[in-house]
Amino acid sequence: MDIRFNISQKVDNLEVLLPWFLFCLGSGYQEVVELVDARVLTKIGRMKFIRPLYNAINRMDHSQAVSLFERNRGLYHPIAVAQISKDLRVGLGGIDTTA
Repeated sequence: MDIRFNISQKVDNLEVLLPWFLFCLGSGYQEVVELVDARVLTKIGRMKFIRPLYNAINRMDHSQAVSLFERNRGLYHPIAVAQISKDLRVGLGGIDTTA
């Protein structure tokens, strides 16, 4: 569907884009992760949008989710950082606490 309608690139409304990205990630569409990072994770800091995306990426690939979060965490409010750190089981100082 994304190839046919180009939703990931054409739609700018995050209320529409979030469910679409979550659907893509839930379907294992790995190619969309780069777009999610470029269009949302590096531009939007609102936890309503970023937390479910990190959780969906985490279900696909924990190390990729942690890597993206570590790169972008400075863009987010401390409350968002704390909540997403818990979700990803990453310490607030950036230390992986999954072991």
